[in-house]
Amino acid sequence: MMVEINTQMAIQAPPEKIWQVLTDFAHYPAWNPFIKAISGNLQIGQKLQVTIQPPGQKAMRFNPVITALQPWQQLAWKGKLLFPGLLDGAHIFELFPQSDGSTLFVHREKFTGILVGIALKSSATNIQQGFEQMNQQLKLRCEG
Repeated sequence: MMVEINTQMAIQAPPEKIWQVLTDFAHYPAWNPFIKAISGNLQIGQKLQVTIQPPGQKAMRFNPVITALQPWQQLAWKGKLLFPGLLDGAHIFELFPQSDGSTLFVHREKFTGILVGIALKSSATNIQQGFEQMNQQLKLRCEG
């Protein structure tokens, strides 16, 4: 089973500026209401230490591996619950420059595994709200 949570937002800033904010992990606690903390080396194959807190839920920590890193275009990581196939999440940030000088920011996650239905039944809405809150704060930070 697969469930995807997909959000997007137009940001009046070039991809380079948005990328700078997205990859400045040390400053996430100052602006990001969803990803409360993130650390690690920004290289494909490297593990990150990530703490998220969807609205109305407890904070969760996990150690995903960076799977895509294309400056000014895409950052992605994949995490798992206990072992692969139980509940996996591929978290993706994508930046698409627009002809008017803005950038379309796409923030999504693909959940797969045998526990997807059970795990996301009560939390998918909270996760989507967390993505949207993060997107809004990213927009404010990049446009300000």
